[in-house]
Amino acid sequence: YYAWVLNEEVPHALELLSDMLGSTLPENEFVTEKKVILEEIARYRDMPEHVVFEEAMKLAFAGHRLSSNILGTPQTIRRLTRDEMLGYFTKRYAPSNITLFACGNVDEQTFLEQTAKLWGERKGPQVDGVVNTPSFNPGRKVLYKKDLSRQHIVMLWPGLPLIDRRSTAAMLLGNVLGDDKNSRMYWALRHTGLAEEAGASYWGFTDVGLMAAHASCDPSKANQVAGILRAEAAKLKKGIRAEELQRAKNRARTALVFLAETPFNRFRQLMHLWSIRRELLTTEEMMTRINEVKLKDLYELLEQYPLDVEGVTVMLGPKPASGAKATKIATGSKRILRRPRRSAARTVKATAAR
Repeated sequence: YYAWVLNEEVPHALELLSDMLGSTLPENEFVTEKKVILEEIARYRDMPEHVVFEEAMKLAFAGHRLSSNILGTPQTIRRLTRDEMLGYFTKRYAPSNITLFACGNVDEQTFLEQTAKLWGERKGPQVDGVVNTPSFNPGRKVLYKKDLSRQHIVMLWPGLPLIDRRSTAAMLLGNVLGDDKNSRMYWALRHTGLAEEAGASYWGFTDVGLMAAHASCDPSKANQVAGILRAEAAKLKKGIRAEELQRAKNRARTALVFLAETPFNRFRQLMHLWSIRRELLTTEEMMTRINEVKLKDLYELLEQYPLDVEGVTVMLGPKPASGAKATKIATGSKRILRRPRRSAARTVKATAAR
């Protein structure tokens, strides 16, 4: 919950956020919002690139909350009652479980006094934030969905948790492998015309991480493309050139600086750092961490979290010819009542959120 306002509007924004976090959850609004969530779920089920990633997460973390779609399922949303949601809301949305974060030209004393006035009487239990670290389950799955013309491929390997400071090196390693321009995946698959989309990146969660590779291509080339995805990931151990790492650093530093130039994005950077590692770093300090990464750091990650092993592979494409084996994926409705909001899927607090 956040607000981005002019300095003179800070008191009003804080009051508004406090009201939002103290909602009575009116029954009619709760029912309306359930319909919106159901439409969001339907929308994402009609997006094959989203479906294949969700199925990969289900396979990789089967039995753990991280395998669940953060939006839920039509079944769980339909049977959820207002009283159940209010119980969850009352338990979680209490001062003992909330971090208040302000960034900008804020009068700190006035801000804290207003906070005490708005929240001083609110009570609530301290929620245990400890969760079970998920285990990674390798495996393969082939699925189909009607009306598709392309094959969508996702591969996952276990990686470093985001709370580890070496996650900067993991991010750069992912960029070397699969950045959208001038990466190994780009030259092997997109430049050659074998795939319309191909890439790889590091995904960090609070207690687990992933290296994720993906591609979309003509179904007749699916096995070839999948083989190249695996081969390019495995080849990293055989050698990474200094110029590859430097290019990844240059891109990362440029993106970092551009984001930091916008106050709201800088605000998000700081919240991200604080929520994960309880750090508040200047842009210069963040750039220093990027610059400090050496080739040996990438090789050490590849030793600890190898990419030349069996991970998770999920392929989603058009219905196969008669006699071929596949698992059917349910399709969603194409009827959208209202433009969905940005999905909250896969935040850095995803494990805790589940």
